[in-house]
Amino acid sequence: MTNTVKWNVLDFVVRDLGKSDTDAYNDTLYLAKRAEELGYHRFWLAEHHSLAAYPSAAPEIMMTYLLSRTKRLKFGSGGVMLPHYAPFKVAEVFNTIAHLYPGRVDLGMGNNPGRQAVRDALDSNLKGYKDNEEAMGEVRDFVSQAPNHYGDLKVYPRPDTPPTMWTLSASEASAYKAARLGIGYVYSLLFNQDEDAIEAAERIAKIYRDNFQPSATLSKPQFMVSAFIAVVPEGVDIQPLQRAFELWILGKKDYSEFDHLPTIEEAANYQFTEADQVKMARNRKKLIIGDIQQVKDQIQQIIQLTAADEFMVIPTVPGIERREENLALIAKAFNLSS
Repeated sequence: MTNTVKWNVLDFVVRDLGKSDTDAYNDTLYLAKRAEELGYHRFWLAEHHSLAAYPSAAPEIMMTYLLSRTKRLKFGSGGVMLPHYAPFKVAEVFNTIAHLYPGRVDLGMGNNPGRQAVRDALDSNLKGYKDNEEAMGEVRDFVSQAPNHYGDLKVYPRPDTPPTMWTLSASEASAYKAARLGIGYVYSLLFNQDEDAIEAAERIAKIYRDNFQPSATLSKPQFMVSAFIAVVPEGVDIQPLQRAFELWILGKKDYSEFDHLPTIEEAANYQFTEADQVKMARNRKKLIIGDIQQVKDQIQQIIQLTAADEFMVIPTVPGIERREENLALIAKAFNLSS
């Protein structure tokens, strides 16, 4: 089954120790070009605000830049955080990109409002904001030129191939929303809070597919799994990289404890508390970590349980060389270029 799966990347535009924001953007450009060479299908950019380690505040702008520097790869947002924006403007922006780059644009939508300071700074003119499903529905209708309750309001330009629409989450409620709206669903292992993330993925995939209603933007359900992955070649000790990976996933001070992605050396010298250890053990169930054979086995299990149409790799490990190696190891293991 894995040979029919489409393989994707979600990049955080990582700033490593000693590097500038410009370096981080150049690293993302390099990673996108390598992903295209390796046979990946989509390359998405995360949206983060006021985080020095991840200077990716406007994925829609970064997408346009990367589209201009590549030939085949599809680019998308993973995802645009709708609580901060008017649905009409989101549709205008993504329809514009899709008009410029036909058939290569994805619109992934999220619902995380961020920390309070970010909400205060971004939401000052959106006090009457709609609930998430209503907002996503408005974006869908604007993008697809469907009738809306604003009278004769239309979104221009009108691309020949509108953006492909997705939402990212990990709950039953969000699966029902995506199904009702007729858009793609991305299940994130890390987002799951209360149970075995893989078992939940199987149940949520079924909910989404059983309740899917075709829309003007999507005729049949599209289910994707995304996972944070740290992988090394067979025979290489994963523990040093795993420790750095897990230090970042702790997310202390709203992921602002470091102004860069923690290095292996910093993690080796870090004094983890008892509470840290408990959280790390809980998070470990939501990550895919190991040598390439172990990682391949875990991914295959998830794909088989969920019948996923696509799988998204999130290689958030320190060092652009390691991130590139992660993508290359997975591409080879699953024969992406064949």
